[in-house]
Amino acid sequence: MRPIFIISCLFLALLACKNTKKIDKETKTSAKILFNEKSHDFGFISLKDSIEHDFVIENIGEVPLIIQSVKASCGCTVPGWSSKPILPLAKSVVKVKFKPKDKGVVNKSIVLQANTDSMFHVFYLKGNVR
Repeated sequence: MRPIFIISCLFLALLACKNTKKIDKETKTSAKILFNEKSHDFGFISLKDSIEHDFVIENIGEVPLIIQSVKASCGCTVPGWSSKPILPLAKSVVKVKFKPKDKGVVNKSIVLQANTDSMFHVFYLKGNVR
């Protein structure tokens, strides 16, 4: 009878561990990000001009959204953002400044890293420099 008791206790302990892992996965949440636009076309500008554009983001998740970094594809594009957590259902802005160095078609990518399921989000600044 003693071996059956030990086996039963081990089985119940194993079962309890399995259920705990399932609950942890279900309660684990991450922030969810929504962009008002993923691409902005600024049209035509001259080589001596510069532009700024605000990409509005909203946290549609259940936990605060934390932007860890925002990086542009080149030095002529400079992103700016708040380091404060974005609360659920709140909005914030990633401000992008672009100063052209050459004439031609522009297609700059900006990569945002945050505490979301997919850690990296890419958005674009497009246009033409005359």
